[in-house]
Amino acid sequence: MLSDPPYAPNPPSAPTVDVSTHNYYQLSWKPPTKDNKRPILSYHIQHSLANSSNWILINKEPINGTLTTVKFVSISDCREYQFRVYAKNEAGQSPPSPASQPTIVGYPCSSSSKRLTLSFADAKMYGCICIQIYLYIFHRFI
Repeated sequence: MLSDPPYAPNPPSAPTVDVSTHNYYQLSWKPPTKDNKRPILSYHIQHSLANSSNWILINKEPINGTLTTVKFVSISDCREYQFRVYAKNEAGQSPPSPASQPTIVGYPCSSSSKRLTLSFADAKMYGCICIQIYLYIFHRFI
């Protein structure tokens, strides 16, 4: 009896950025709706600047096919990125998933639309020291 030839899986769902901190961001996705009767062996993830066609592989090693959530070191350049996922089984690699929504991952970015107002009580008593300390702390975390 002849068996059906193996086929690559369908693409996974579009990934989502579930968590984004200054240390890491977490992506998750749903497995392909059809694995074509072959288990998913691994996933590969790419990112690009938002609305760019230049996709770059971001995982050096394949991601285990049983995982659908992964963490990466944060990107800190304050630009929007999109992500997509490929699934792989013994027959081959799926087409790419739909791209994620554009999002900034990692460090918070300053924006001209955000305003910070400072006030110091008894500033005359402390002179410039309060402002110097605050500016140092603010600069370290931005």
